[in-house]
Amino acid sequence: MNQKIPWDSETTRAAIVAALVNGFVFALIPLVIMLVAGVLPQESSTSTIVRPEGAPPVSVVTLSAWIEMWRTWLPLSLIAGWRTFVHARRRLAGDDRSWRGIFEAGLCGFLYVLWMLSRGIMRQPMQAPPFVIVYGGLGITLGLIVGLVLHMTALLTLSVSRRAAA
Repeated sequence: MNQKIPWDSETTRAAIVAALVNGFVFALIPLVIMLVAGVLPQESSTSTIVRPEGAPPVSVVTLSAWIEMWRTWLPLSLIAGWRTFVHARRRLAGDDRSWRGIFEAGLCGFLYVLWMLSRGIMRQPMQAPPFVIVYGGLGITLGLIVGLVLHMTALLTLSVSRRAAA
């Protein structure tokens, strides 16, 4: 079923909405993780965590760190949105019912880890395989988790968009 979808159709509008939502969700994932980690009780070997008097709250520090890293995270958010748009259009046209996007996210996680390890791999290639296996596996796992979250978000968004259009 390889159909051409007009750019001004409801299908394209729904795919654009899903892409925007997923790009936004992807951008917020690190912030949510940092905020949750900042709120959870922290254990210390000395059992006391000292914060200077007048220090900003943990949430402000977390938001500041997230804003600092946002410029490097923005391109990844745009890629997540673009790939969501592509997959959503295919899904709405009836061409794609697979989980290809989730596997793409896993591959992206692996490639990101490989890129982060590339200097060490080049310097000591004989010692690299265990690191590539362990950290690459972690990258794949985290990528698949993020891909699954984005997949479910896109399906929910497309479902809501269909109901709103009807």
